[in-house]
Amino acid sequence: MFCKHKITIIFRFSTLAVYGNTMDSIKIAKWAGRHIAYMPLFLADRIGLFAAQDLDVRIYDAGNDNDIFSEIAKGRAHFGVGDPVFVALGQQQGHDTRVVASIVGNVPMWGITHHSEIKPFTQISDFVGLRVGSFPKPSTAYTMLSALKARNPRLLKSMRIIETEIGQQAYLLASDQVDLILELEPLVSMTQRQGLRVVCSMSDFYPDFLMTGLMTSASMIAASPDVVGKVVRGIQQALTIIHAQPDKAAAIGCELFPSINANIMNEAVQRMIASHAWPEQAVISPQGWANTLKMRQDVGELTALPPFDSVVDQRFAYAVLET
Repeated sequence: MFCKHKITIIFRFSTLAVYGNTMDSIKIAKWAGRHIAYMPLFLADRIGLFAAQDLDVRIYDAGNDNDIFSEIAKGRAHFGVGDPVFVALGQQQGHDTRVVASIVGNVPMWGITHHSEIKPFTQISDFVGLRVGSFPKPSTAYTMLSALKARNPRLLKSMRIIETEIGQQAYLLASDQVDLILELEPLVSMTQRQGLRVVCSMSDFYPDFLMTGLMTSASMIAASPDVVGKVVRGIQQALTIIHAQPDKAAAIGCELFPSINANIMNEAVQRMIASHAWPEQAVISPQGWANTLKMRQDVGELTALPPFDSVVDQRFAYAVLET
């Protein structure tokens, strides 16, 4: 069903017969961390928004952000959900991929500590001297901290970034290896109930930012634009539901994290909505995209900023809004 493109990737769909209809079976790779930032994806899957469009979707953990992109580039996944900057980074290596939808349009990452002397802050200078626990490079969290140091080399010379495996940040704090950790929901709300304090939001340092996107290959778009459109439609429908009925998002969150109290999950969802982490539309903000690329350029990973239309395909997100 799919044709080869210049890096000789071949995509194949399997079809399932369901009550006389056929469903396109697709695979979506995502970041391996446990969080609710990808709620538009989870919601679309769990309440049947994908299935209603004859899509049989398998979502699986692929690893770090670069691993997600690798799954697409090597043809093991039809779509990826993660840091979309790897589309631009991949273009430097000859991989022809695109970002087709926004899933997290702001930075839903907060600084947490148990040290009473660290007060809530919004200034870059307050990072001076801190040991900050982060997901491992090349994660977005690590790159954000690295870019702050690159932009303020003298001021933040004493700030140290301590990497650890995904899911191990709290252990760094508990063992006093760091002063502050960056975390995602629902762990932010959960640790608050355990006595830890939220002292900063990374969105204060990176406003108007594209944190997470839906990615696919150019060959996928060329061969099956209808399937790409259906996936984007499912994401847009989920975004609409999240903002109109946040209780549904909280219910899905409780399914994903059965050990977490429902009240804590409600707090987590409300924090995400209040921070504008989940956009109301899947359309990608050009300024948010530019800010995302600039961060990677500041740390030397991206040599040049590619033209917007060469890495972003907005037609599917706009088409959904027109119907």
